[in-house]
Amino acid sequence: MRTIFGHVLGGQQLPRLGLVRVHCTLLSPPASGEQPRDIVCCLENFTLKEDILRTTRRMGTIRLDNQFISIYQDLSRYRLQVRKALWPVMTVLQAAGIHYRWGYPFSQSARRGQDTHTP
Repeated sequence: MRTIFGHVLGGQQLPRLGLVRVHCTLLSPPASGEQPRDIVCCLENFTLKEDILRTTRRMGTIRLDNQFISIYQDLSRYRLQVRKALWPVMTVLQAAGIHYRWGYPFSQSARRGQDTHTP
């Protein structure tokens, strides 16, 4: 994790990462050719976590040692189900070139030009 997070933060040396826990999700191991399981990581330093998430949102997918890595904020099962249900709406927004973002605990806002709309 130190290597991945150091790469994300531009090669910074992270002497004390402050990992509370790191583990794979509780799915069965992937078959050959399938996506690997997600890894859940909990950091004790909130500022470091926010720096990593902010930087990865800008970077998109990270390439490290010929492997592609994506980093996302961990979300509850309920919020993931709601977002999955709204996937058709997100697809239409993307196709129309409308920028959107998720809010907390659950909301979605869309921006077109200078106007922001939150249903």
